[in-house]
Amino acid sequence: MTVSSLNGEFNLFAWIDLVQKETSGRARDFPLISFCGIDNFPPGENQSGPFLVAPNSGKTTTLQYRTRALIVLGQFMSKTLLDKVWAAHAVKELPNGSTQLLIGTHLIHEVTSPQAFGMLKDLGLKVKFPNRTFATVDHIVPTDEREEPFSDGLADDMIKALRKNCEEAGVKFFDLPSGQQGIVHIVGPEQGITQPGTTIACGDSHTSTHGAFGAIAFGIGTSQVRDVLATQTMAIRKPKVRRINVDGKLAPGVYSKDVILHIIRKLGVNGGLGYAYEYGGSTFDGFTQEERMTVCNMSIEGGARVGYV
Repeated sequence: MTVSSLNGEFNLFAWIDLVQKETSGRARDFPLISFCGIDNFPPGENQSGPFLVAPNSGKTTTLQYRTRALIVLGQFMSKTLLDKVWAAHAVKELPNGSTQLLIGTHLIHEVTSPQAFGMLKDLGLKVKFPNRTFATVDHIVPTDEREEPFSDGLADDMIKALRKNCEEAGVKFFDLPSGQQGIVHIVGPEQGITQPGTTIACGDSHTSTHGAFGAIAFGIGTSQVRDVLATQTMAIRKPKVRRINVDGKLAPGVYSKDVILHIIRKLGVNGGLGYAYEYGGSTFDGFTQEERMTVCNMSIEGGARVGYV
């Protein structure tokens, strides 16, 4: 990557390496790094090179290099997965501080979608991108019978309503007879729908499960299901990121569910409010996808709407 400067172009990453060497690695401790050009050098300082400034520290380090760059970098351009995916899917910033976010994949089921489809019909709207919406039935499917009509009238009605809505809208439906029906957060990965670097929304609080695959995924309410069906976007505030590292090998009889329960015990059931949990460390490196799914699934029990590895 190259960045324009007063003296032409230079390689940004080589520049960062030089800064790190010159400051003995201390630069990464700064919350924000400013490379100041000739026009905003601090008074009385040597103007032979750009400056590395630690905000609020009152200290300025002169670096003796000829290139004078006008750059402002946050943590040397280090970005979290959330930052990168959010930036790639942000349509625009809204006046209230929320982001209009493109939803790459929308998963729906029989419980939170009937009212959303009903609202679309009332507004005279159609599903904007039916090829980005996938449906299955999982919440209210009877476990003691598999043939329709079901004796549970409510279950029967909801399944038939979803089937009808998907047929009318052209939405892919993993129906009971297909052999591909199952828990919505399992169907996505099984069918190759869940992809890393994408945004996924579903009217279910455990949508964070898909974070095990490097997706930014979150649960939404029925009115937001309506918004995504109608526009493939939704208004949402970007959460802050809380990095959680777990290292070491689990002892016999200790499983991934115990790991997330321990995290929740440490941080509390409200510890994740306003945050996305970013999981890392050698323990997660060694986890299977199923184990990662377990942890990401239960992020919501710790108050985090988003959890990913």
